Amino acid sequence: VFSDEDSSAISPHLYKQSVRPRSAYEENLAAAVRALVHTQYRVLLDDILPALEASHNIRILSYRNLTPAQQREQRAYFRRTLAPLITPLSVDQTHPFPTLHSHVIYMQVVLLNPESLITRSVYFRVPAEDRLIALDNGLSFIPVEEICLHNLDLVCEGMELIKAHPFRVTRNVKLDMDDTAFGEDDSLLDFVWEEVHRRRTAPATRLEVSSRMPDDVKNRIIRELMLDPADVFTIPCAFLGLADFMGLAFAPVPELQYPPHVQVVPPRFAKIEANLYKDPGRVFAEIRKADVMIDYPTHSFASSALLFLRAAARDPGTVAIKCVIYRGGADSPLVAALARAAKYGKEVSVLVELKASFDEVRNSAYAQELRSAGCNVSHGLM
Repeated sequence: VFSDEDSSAISPHLYKQSVRPRSAYEENLAAAVRALVHTQYRVLLDDILPALEASHNIRILSYRNLTPAQQREQRAYFRRTLAPLITPLSVDQTHPFPTLHSHVIYMQVVLLNPESLITRSVYFRVPAEDRLIALDNGLSFIPVEEICLHNLDLVCEGMELIKAHPFRVTRNVKLDMDDTAFGEDDSLLDFVWEEVHRRRTAPATRLEVSSRMPDDVKNRIIRELMLDPADVFTIPCAFLGLADFMGLAFAPVPELQYPPHVQVVPPRFAKIEANLYKDPGRVFAEIRKADVMIDYPTHSFASSALLFLRAAARDPGTVAIKCVIYRGGADSPLVAALARAAKYGKEVSVLVELKASFDEVRNSAYAQELRSAGCNVSHGLM
């Protein structure tokens, strides 16, 4: 940590530059990303949001725009759901700077004690289960951080909110693993778990701040994260992390949505699933007649590939099953079918890719689940 009072401390960004200056490629890439972010917010603020409000009355409101009844409702929601998830963290001689997780919205707020007239700067993580909270008819939304800020007195009793500034950190969460570096006694699965845990403190690569954040606050965060000014993206509004705003796409306006996609059961498998338990071998008999062409996403995965695995798990003529899993998804029926096949006595061999970006934890859990079910599990590092 570099203090403002220590004039002899080396600036972190100068230290980074002395270790390894930015390459021309990195400079050009940063400029391109910055231009894309600028365009993204320009289109959002100048085109999308005004058009949604003008044509369909879809709006993102601030807390002050709410009616008294709506404010009471959101205060009750905060007390019931959000307040238990908020932990204000102060920074002083006895409280170090908090650990900031990647891709999470944080707030830096200044609170005033009206009795002592002493101000205190605190940080807290914004609960983001639902970033946009729908109001009334579902056409008006309020960001969850607005609800938090205007009801913070329920958490910091006796304190008054003076100002608040959102920010978001991006860390280098890429796993860098070399399977040739492991010995016979090393556990690749354990290494993945350890590396995923280290993501919380991985080097920061980007800081997003609102345009209203004062320079002293911004510079403090920059120093703590060992960033340089080129890593800072100044956003022209308080809407950081636009991926969390997908709730706008589900506003109840049918003409703004695509019609639901209805998957089709492959014609040759149409009557097989109903009798799968009695005659699982019919799937293989049908395939032996001629190849079956499956077209995704037109055809149903559950009624084709998954049906094939479920049939193999129950078919007495099936001896072994071999499969590769790259991304299984949440609550994967594919993993469940393979585990069931192993419990039915089949020899099931599965290669689970452990380095599927941001699915490392889920795939590691699937690997353990399959091994517990009796499958032979190997780990891949693509």
